[in-house]
Amino acid sequence: LSPSRSMSLRTSGAPEPVDWPDAGGDLSKGAVLVIDDVLSEQALWALREFAELSTIWFKEFSTYLGAFMWSGFSTPLLAQIAGELRAAYPDLLCDMMLQYVWAFKYDDGASQGIHTHADEAAVNIN
Repeated sequence: LSPSRSMSLRTSGAPEPVDWPDAGGDLSKGAVLVIDDVLSEQALWALREFAELSTIWFKEFSTYLGAFMWSGFSTPLLAQIAGELRAAYPDLLCDMMLQYVWAFKYDDGASQGIHTHADEAAVNIN
């Protein structure tokens, strides 16, 4: 993980970050925790290289391709990232295991992609 990552907690309609000591209560009320610059440059480069060079893009969508953990989007680096995230944020991730991983690949000329969303889960990391 990157040592220069920054963290803020956002609540619906609140333009300013919320204080971290209030995080548990705010998260239970629908707040969103935003952590920027999570991956180191080296990890980001390695993950991007894996994604670009792998022949794992089997799921076709209308304007992009998808790759999933159960069909090849799996590398020891993803397990390392999951472990480091659990170690860095033990109160948030507890002993939760990485269950689903996917990635999407767009044509350079694509003008639309997946809209901002959260998938149904206790914790989403995007």
